[in-house]
Amino acid sequence: MYAIGNSAAYLPVLLGGLGLVFFLPSVIGLIRGVEHLGIVIGLNFIPPLWPAALVGAFMLPRRRPPQISLPPPRYDQGHGSAPHGPNQPW
Repeated sequence: MYAIGNSAAYLPVLLGGLGLVFFLPSVIGLIRGVEHLGIVIGLNFIPPLWPAALVGAFMLPRRRPPQISLPPPRYDQGHGSAPHGPNQPW
């Protein structure tokens, strides 16, 4: 047990793991694309409210993708598009 605590990699791995767990609500909210990501990040920086940030990262609704407005489709009716029609000779 003392060998792990005296290892040179112990402190960086411990701090990195704690940092990952601390920022987990922000990462989850970012991946899920929640609507109010700023609230989740803000709650994440207040340690007593960290559980609320985690709940918010899972419970807040996702952002909707922007609606793309396309022009209405134009259908070619075949009027005047060909140089010769059914009543015209070749």
